[in-house]
Amino acid sequence: MMLGTLPRLRLAHLFMGMMFWYGIEQLFLNHYLHNPSARAYLTIVYAASVLVLDIPGGVLADKIGRRRTVLLACVIEVLAVIVLGMSRDMWQYLIGSVLFGLFISMINGAAEALLYDHLKAEGLTKRYAKEQGLVNAYFLIGAAIANLASGFMAEAWGLRAAYFVSTLPGIAAFILIWGVAEPPFEQSGGRWHQYVRQAGRYITQRPRLLLYGLQFVLTEVAILTIGEFGQIYLLHFGLTPIQLGLLWSAVAVAAAVGRFVAHHGQSRPQLVMLGYCGAIVAFIFTHSAWGILLYLLVYGYTEAASNVAETEVQDASESNVRATLFSCVSFGGNLVAIPAVYLFNRVYLTHSIFLANEIIGVIVCVLLLLTITANRRTIRSAIVHVTLPKHLDRQY
Repeated sequence: MMLGTLPRLRLAHLFMGMMFWYGIEQLFLNHYLHNPSARAYLTIVYAASVLVLDIPGGVLADKIGRRRTVLLACVIEVLAVIVLGMSRDMWQYLIGSVLFGLFISMINGAAEALLYDHLKAEGLTKRYAKEQGLVNAYFLIGAAIANLASGFMAEAWGLRAAYFVSTLPGIAAFILIWGVAEPPFEQSGGRWHQYVRQAGRYITQRPRLLLYGLQFVLTEVAILTIGEFGQIYLLHFGLTPIQLGLLWSAVAVAAAVGRFVAHHGQSRPQLVMLGYCGAIVAFIFTHSAWGILLYLLVYGYTEAASNVAETEVQDASESNVRATLFSCVSFGGNLVAIPAVYLFNRVYLTHSIFLANEIIGVIVCVLLLLTITANRRTIRSAIVHVTLPKHLDRQY
């Protein structure tokens, strides 16, 4: 039986997320690298690689096609996990992290554009929020399955085995994407900087697009600090490898649930952001083991808020620069995340993981609240200008 496009995309994301090393990575770093700052170095290098490669990845998808770009990304993912698994020092692991950043950069705009343009060709763009939530949920379910097995795999076969076994799902994802047709999309045919310049104009000339882009950036900062240092936070409570794998699996499930239900909040995006701020505040000021449950809530809410903001960005984008535009937004997220990760790590090393969470959490919440306030003013302004004929020529 032949699978349709949407089932193929969902299953491909399931396999792309099924990386068995996610759940035991901090244990691998502790065992082989013996560097308390390893997590920060890796996160900064990863964010920097995505920062440098994200926009070229989006431009590539707009020039050669979304499907081809995702296929190439699958190959790079397999290569990345091989390099990571073979690493015996920090430099080797950093190379693997750069390759994994390249993989993320290539699917970042291409996978979303591939889905959106397929739905657009069928006149189903209103389903994007739900379908995007589903494919991301499948990615996270794949991660949950892998995390669940990672602790047992590490104890039975060793920490490196979790990396090498992860090549199999990557190959499966490649096979599934191979059977997906390239959707029709407009091509500008210009040079890469023309794509970037056009995408930049869209972002700066459309206030709501800019504000939702900023909200997406803030969710990226949260996931690369509070989220990325999560295993350090969990290990603070004295977990075994199996317990860490099980809890990290629960984190992936929470994230999948967040993506799965995100479309229900699409009609009231600012309410989603307010709830997100509330979840962060509750987590950062809870220093007991109850904080683990709140961490799951924050992680899931981060994915939901990210999905809501991303959908608004996609809806306001034009077909010929859709992948480039989203890559520009993601570029902003990683640009801001690099100093945020550095700050987080310094506070964590000199004080505690709890204080680091508090500082970043407060910054993210304050800035989110500012974007919510600005967005409400933009909406009121747009309503006024639509109501009064003399302002109908204004662009919003």
